[in-house]
Amino acid sequence: MRISSNTVRMNSESIKQSIGATYFPGFDEMKIIVEDFAGMALRRKDHWYSFIDLQIQLIHAMVTELRTLKSIKNLSKENDANKSIEHYETTTRTILNALTRVADGIAYRFLDYNYSLYTMLQANKSSVHALLEEGFFEGLELATLLNDRKGPGTQVLITDLNSVTNIGDVIIKTADNFEILEVKKGNSRGARISRQKERMKSLVDFFNDEFGQVNGKPVNLLKLPCRSHKLNILEELLIESETNGTAMRVINDFLCIGCVDNEFLSSNGKIDEINTLFKSMKEWEGDDLSITMSSLEFRQKSGITVPLTVYPIETRLIVDILMGSKFYVSSLNIDKLEQYIINKGLHVLNTIKEGVSFEKIIEHDFPIFVLVDKDDSSKNSTFPIDFILSIMLELIDVDNYLDMMEISTSNNGTHHWIPFYENEESIWR
Repeated sequence: MRISSNTVRMNSESIKQSIGATYFPGFDEMKIIVEDFAGMALRRKDHWYSFIDLQIQLIHAMVTELRTLKSIKNLSKENDANKSIEHYETTTRTILNALTRVADGIAYRFLDYNYSLYTMLQANKSSVHALLEEGFFEGLELATLLNDRKGPGTQVLITDLNSVTNIGDVIIKTADNFEILEVKKGNSRGARISRQKERMKSLVDFFNDEFGQVNGKPVNLLKLPCRSHKLNILEELLIESETNGTAMRVINDFLCIGCVDNEFLSSNGKIDEINTLFKSMKEWEGDDLSITMSSLEFRQKSGITVPLTVYPIETRLIVDILMGSKFYVSSLNIDKLEQYIINKGLHVLNTIKEGVSFEKIIEHDFPIFVLVDKDDSSKNSTFPIDFILSIMLELIDVDNYLDMMEISTSNNGTHHWIPFYENEESIWR
């Protein structure tokens, strides 16, 4: 082996000029990085020191992608319609989104799979771009100091790392307690700090008292049994698609799932098989009113559905979905779901049939169904779009939500509630 040495002079301008010759990491390499983080998140979920170490490593990876996006934005102004830059930006955004979903899973496990707390926090969605903001590293420094001083038996979550938690900068968890901390430099005061304190106090009071004010309305915490799902079927379909390129299964009378392995179809020249799958799903729908949604839309649903990274599915398959190597499509037949609910002895008002478009339902959070009690209108209840998304993406059994409707209408006369599902650590990972 020959050994040599040299001196190289570089500056930012020379780097910009050589962008065309830049090596873009292969897709497989980037998947390995994401899969490593997803695997570490599972292995370290019950530890204290390695848990904060994981978050620090993840911050480094995410900040790298955020700074790359910032650089790409500047380069795009100077290089109109440069295909290399466009490809680099798409790849970078995909990686950042995948890492964010890993961070969301870390947060959900940290919150002990507490869907109600997760739902409350998503009302104040944050952005991982906060990692680049002034003041972030004060919170990071506090987190590492607290972790070292608290020791085993505690965990520290850095809230800006994920896309959901937006109350406080650091959350400390012990065996029986969550403590939310907001980091402020100096003796600053102001309306913004007062609002933050008010938000933290409101959240803490709500979960301690199991009731409170949310958006000016009285809301109760409704305790419910653990839900059930059919995600084992999704895992089977994802594995089947690795051999056939696509896979489809009818889950029940009103739900059908299709899976696609993009890499298999592309490498075998069978990309048209996607159209064949969609045609088969359309034939299953028939002329009935149906809604179709894919895992590619999962990003917009963070905080409503649980993070994809806690699904009880092989990590490599989860990463394939995050990176776009695979995706699944869910088709929900609204007419047949309505009939299923009617067969349960319930009276249903379908808002879509009453003229409300699905787009408006999504935009304004309208219910698709109103369950009507003909004898007592005070017991009418709504079947919100969140439940529909959960059935389609998480494959949650609809009976879980119908049972919830029955319980909620007799819950101290209030129609405003947030569900708390008990022992849900048994259905997620």
